[in-house]
Amino acid sequence: MDFLLKDGSMKISNFKNISNAPGYDSQPSFYDLNNIIFSGTRDGNTDIRAYNMPSGQSWWLNLPTDGGEYSPMVIPGERNVSAVRLDADGLQRLYRYPMPEKPSELMIEGLQVAYYNYASKDVLIASVLSGSQLDLVRHDFTTNRTDTLLTHAGRSIHRVPDSEFMSYTSQNEDKNWDIYQLDIKTGESFFVAQLPVGIQDHIWLDDSKLLCGSGAKLYLYDFFGSANWVETADLSIHKLKDITRLALSLDGKKITLVAESLAETPVQVVQRQLERYNARDLEGFLATYSEDIELYNFPDIQISTGRDALRKNYSSFFDETPDLHCEIKNRITIGNKVIDEEYITMNGQHFSAIAIYEVNNGEITKVTFVR
Repeated sequence: MDFLLKDGSMKISNFKNISNAPGYDSQPSFYDLNNIIFSGTRDGNTDIRAYNMPSGQSWWLNLPTDGGEYSPMVIPGERNVSAVRLDADGLQRLYRYPMPEKPSELMIEGLQVAYYNYASKDVLIASVLSGSQLDLVRHDFTTNRTDTLLTHAGRSIHRVPDSEFMSYTSQNEDKNWDIYQLDIKTGESFFVAQLPVGIQDHIWLDDSKLLCGSGAKLYLYDFFGSANWVETADLSIHKLKDITRLALSLDGKKITLVAESLAETPVQVVQRQLERYNARDLEGFLATYSEDIELYNFPDIQISTGRDALRKNYSSFFDETPDLHCEIKNRITIGNKVIDEEYITMNGQHFSAIAIYEVNNGEITKVTFVR
């Protein structure tokens, strides 16, 4: 989504579900100004997926491995991507994935990385597995030295914009998560803020503003404001819940986040549309479509625009066709597109047709008929 922060309130625009797929889609980061990378499910495995914002196209970045790839991000000073691989032997290690698809390379021998971020091209800050807990470490790639900074670390590690600091989380005595800043040069840390109860993730909007998600809302912590977590955006209108991980674009104008969707799947929306069509329930039928729904005859002949035009056309059609019925002979789903082979009964006549439905944010936004 694009966002604009003004007087503590966040204006959201161009909100879009960019994965909309079964399985695990999480741990996003911005590869550059145009592309997002995240962990997604491919053939039952977790791999690195890329999404191009201008085109809306996505693809897989890595060659399949025997393990699963997590927390992908671009390596500073390179065009290559790194990720934590959970290998078949149960070890979690950091790998480099050269672009385009080439065999991966182990980056740090012997270090079981769980979560990480780069302080620079030479320094990594990571939470690593240590028995039943996570320890925060600093690894220097030039010397191959790893120093343990603290125990009981969390998963949210970030570079503080326009500074020489990193932030990390640590669990306090009440089992909640505190945010600390780490001076990369001196190694000294100091307390910044406590995250809301039950929340583990945060990002920086600039060097004085923190953002986190809880439920369907975003909360802002402004050091030059009230210095408390204040609600700045309610995203419930987008039918989601349980916001967790967030990432900020390189230009500070976009946010990508992970949340559970409350919206129906494209198949569920199209099926509800079919049931209301067969019942000749005009209002229920129209409710499945977006306000700016577009209807086409294949390949690109536009026949209708907007829900009002749909209402006008189907109102008389439903009234004048008491035997109307559509049976689905075959259905194919590809991403947000549902392709139905239909057998239609209408005024004693029977005919077949193909309907290609495009569904976005729980509404049908485009239908193309092949007659």
